[in-house]
Amino acid sequence: ALERIRDAFPGADFVVLVYFRPMIDHITSSFAQRVTAGQCYRQPFSVHLADMEARGFYDYGQRLATFTEVFGKQAVRPVWLPALNGDIMAPLRALVPVLDQITPEKSFNQRKSWFAVAVTRRLNLLRPLGLRRLRDIGCRLLSPLDRFFKRRPKLDGVFNPLGRARRDEFTRKTAQELATLQGDYGMRVTPVTGPQS
Repeated sequence: ALERIRDAFPGADFVVLVYFRPMIDHITSSFAQRVTAGQCYRQPFSVHLADMEARGFYDYGQRLATFTEVFGKQAVRPVWLPALNGDIMAPLRALVPVLDQITPEKSFNQRKSWFAVAVTRRLNLLRPLGLRRLRDIGCRLLSPLDRFFKRRPKLDGVFNPLGRARRDEFTRKTAQELATLQGDYGMRVTPVTGPQS
């Protein structure tokens, strides 16, 4: 797919912004999305984690290599998502200043509470049994409990699927991956903050 994009614009100069965030956030967010979105994922977190690790989903270098092989290393700019202070468009606006005139839109991609994710995963077990409607009713009834747990982060944290040992492991791995990227890409790992010369 990347090669088709490149080949559709012969002679064009590409700039590829590749966004990264801490692995802890990425791991849990992708699990929550699989469970609560249309996929109706019903496997336990351990299976999800093994699946994503096998695909190299949490290997920054491997993911960057995919882009550099197609567009060249000079075109690829890693962007560290937490440094953007919630404004993920900052690097793109720096490259295309006219975007400063566009009013940012509020994101409606709000993750459900970990309690709701845990219950939804179990409700998803009903779908292959032909009980999809019952599953959907159960998910709708979760809404008030979802709001309750989101207002109580400490209580909701009990249902977070990533244990303390794995959190420490992925925190260390994130630091190692970033150190490697900074060695390979220099200051381009940090987000763009102003117009480029």
